[in-house]
Amino acid sequence: MTLTKHLFTISASMALFTSFAVALPSDPVFMGPGSCSSSNCHGDIKPRNSSNVLQNEYTTWSKHDRHSKAYLTLLNQDSKTIASNLGITDASKAPLCLSCHATYVEEASQKGERFRLEDGVACESCHGAANGWLKTHAEIGSTHADNVKNGLTDLVPLDARASLCLSCHTVDHHCL
Repeated sequence: MTLTKHLFTISASMALFTSFAVALPSDPVFMGPGSCSSSNCHGDIKPRNSSNVLQNEYTTWSKHDRHSKAYLTLLNQDSKTIASNLGITDASKAPLCLSCHATYVEEASQKGERFRLEDGVACESCHGAANGWLKTHAEIGSTHADNVKNGLTDLVPLDARASLCLSCHTVDHHCL
């Protein structure tokens, strides 16, 4: 793929992202990845065949996915240098940095009991505030459409998924 074609693809994806609307409950609350970590939910140590999801997603994220350590990178010397070059005193507190390196939630009233900024880019960074769909998404008879209606971000469409990823992972990102 040529550089021009690649940049066009990124630009087109970013345009899709800006028009991508996420249904949120009227009072979104981010519950934190600890809310998904039970071995009966997504915290099993190995995949299960009895479910339409693997049920080891939390374990895989926390042990193997660099997104779980994204906040911690804001504390290293490279991040301090980048922040200084951007006129930012502390990258670990700056919304510009936190918007990609954590599940950034500005309002205290939208942070659930288990929410921790230090968890990095966690479940709700991509799936949206869980308070509207956390309990109902595992109910017998619950459908993906029901979960989306309750506030789950629909990442089934490839363009929606790519747009979400590209909102942080772009070549010409504002931090570089």
